[in-house]
Amino acid sequence: MPPPLSPIATLPLLKSLHHHPGLPKHTFYFLASVAFSIINRPEEIPRIWEYVVEEAAIPGSEAEEYVERELIGNITPHRNHESALTIHRKLREAILKSAAIGGLPKAINSLNLLKAVTTPHILSAPTTTHRRLSLQPTYHTKALARGAQFFDTVYGGVTKRVMGGMRNSYDDLGVVTELLYGHILSNTEVIGERDTSLCLIAGLIPQEVNPQLKGHLRGALNNGATAEEVMAVREVVLRICTESRCGPRESEVEKL
Repeated sequence: MPPPLSPIATLPLLKSLHHHPGLPKHTFYFLASVAFSIINRPEEIPRIWEYVVEEAAIPGSEAEEYVERELIGNITPHRNHESALTIHRKLREAILKSAAIGGLPKAINSLNLLKAVTTPHILSAPTTTHRRLSLQPTYHTKALARGAQFFDTVYGGVTKRVMGGMRNSYDDLGVVTELLYGHILSNTEVIGERDTSLCLIAGLIPQEVNPQLKGHLRGALNNGATAEEVMAVREVVLRICTESRCGPRESEVEKL
């Protein structure tokens, strides 16, 4: 059996990501988690969760009594911090969305390790994505329409060419893309359009897939991100790759 790998998500690294001036507020933890999941280092994700609860969450919001009040709407929103429940929901959603570009096995392993360090009262809180409803015929149709709109926003003027190219390669590739965009990526109940695009960028960079990354860098702008935010995500993910001794060199990665 190989020896355990040294931790990468150390306190200095997480503090650096947390306070990165270019990243949008309340995004560092789920963007880093996507990157670690994609590079197959899911054991780093519990370290991120523990850090963010301690350093970035509303103090005491991980307590069962707080979560119970939060679930019935009996709390006052905090201006500068998110609750532990909100953070956990975003972490899970970001990792799930990364499955669309990085594969389900990695997302499963990451979510399982996150589950192992999550208290039962947070883990059992109801989901707010309503995806199970979308399996019903009426909701399924609406989800596909929503996904088509999201795809069109991402790709803009080249939407028809991109989708046409996939269908010409294999018509079922187009079908699967419609399903992923409809049921996974375009669901913005937990993570909105901009942050979904940033998650996709975080997951594509380590995989060295510049043709897809190029489209999603521009797609993030179409979804409301600034060029500075997009490049900050690129910088952060490349740093994670460097610390992990994997992935591409900076010069090899597409940029705006």
